[in-house]
Amino acid sequence: MAQDTLTDASNYTDFFITAVLTNIAYWQNNPAVQSLEVEALDQEREGLVRAILYGLTVPEAWPAVYQLIETLSPYIERRGYWAVWQQVLDQALAQAQQRDDAARCVVFSLLLARLLQRQSKIKQTIHHYRWAINFARQAGSRYNEGRACTNLGYFYIELGRWFRAKVLCCYALDLFEQIKNEHGQAHTHNHLGVLFTWQGIWHKAQLHLESACAIWEKMNDHHGLMRGLINLGTLYILSRQLTQALHCFQDAANYAQLTGDELELATIYMNRGIIHQYNGNLAEAEHCIRSAEAIYQKYSNLSGLAQAWSNLGIAYLEQGRALEGGQFLQKSLNTWRKLDNRQGELKALAGLIEYEFMRQDHAQVTAKLKELKAIKARYLPHFQDPYLNTILQKYHYSLTE
Repeated sequence: MAQDTLTDASNYTDFFITAVLTNIAYWQNNPAVQSLEVEALDQEREGLVRAILYGLTVPEAWPAVYQLIETLSPYIERRGYWAVWQQVLDQALAQAQQRDDAARCVVFSLLLARLLQRQSKIKQTIHHYRWAINFARQAGSRYNEGRACTNLGYFYIELGRWFRAKVLCCYALDLFEQIKNEHGQAHTHNHLGVLFTWQGIWHKAQLHLESACAIWEKMNDHHGLMRGLINLGTLYILSRQLTQALHCFQDAANYAQLTGDELELATIYMNRGIIHQYNGNLAEAEHCIRSAEAIYQKYSNLSGLAQAWSNLGIAYLEQGRALEGGQFLQKSLNTWRKLDNRQGELKALAGLIEYEFMRQDHAQVTAKLKELKAIKARYLPHFQDPYLNTILQKYHYSLTE
């Protein structure tokens, strides 16, 4: 009887392994997976994730499973299925570490960092990018070292840590040029373009962003080109070339819909709202920003929400709806401070200065202006933003008096 039980158990294990390997092979060869067809994958997502989780328990499935995870990660990120995918990536990274597979450790650390970055989890994001850099050096992978450096550099741009960002991105660009990797060059040109945009060095920003877009267009990379166009559009907004900006965002919206990236679509709505704001179309501005806010709420994206609330607050102030405007600006300021984001903090503070002036609370105007100037001087002396600059010029004499 004991012998029969042992045989049954052995047969069951063999059957389970065979079934898992067959299932993984089916998904690997599935046309929807190979082309990342959004609608088909949305319908099959639960079965796919289940197959991967089972695959991670079978040693023989490891090569096929890690390839499937790498293939599917861009789709999962864009569609916002982050909680379950973080479990997948955590398990995959643990498996790679157990196998002492430095090459896979790099990849899974990078994917985790990117996923955490979308969720505005600052410390964990930095931690995983640093892990990825160390694993890449262990594995001797110059491409992945550059990839981790440029992505961490971009994250530092968002946090306003511009010196670190420039060092990392320039180092990465040099690596990518040495190994003649166009994909890495495009991403790093894009990151440097964003950095120079926020520093107000617009000619350098435009050169880098146009270089990134040209490479992505040549590679037929729709998702990369979408991001480059968004950043080029932002540059045009800041330099008050609003017609060119609208063209960029229209093209970017087409690519966002093609790739199914809702979060980037929210960014496009947001920027369209800002353009309408500058053109005095305040009702249309509010509609666009509200559309962006709804998407950010759906994905619990705090940095997106903070930006939406800041722009909504400013739009309401311009409509004379001071109380609503002040409430949104305060929510934005609180969230930016929670995220340790100085750029966002400065813009929200600028809006609150305008709000206090509308309330005729001149003591608060002066206090907030002092606070804004101190933060800018200490952290971001070269930060350029048209709204912020307008507020500083408009209320400069309030502080002097």
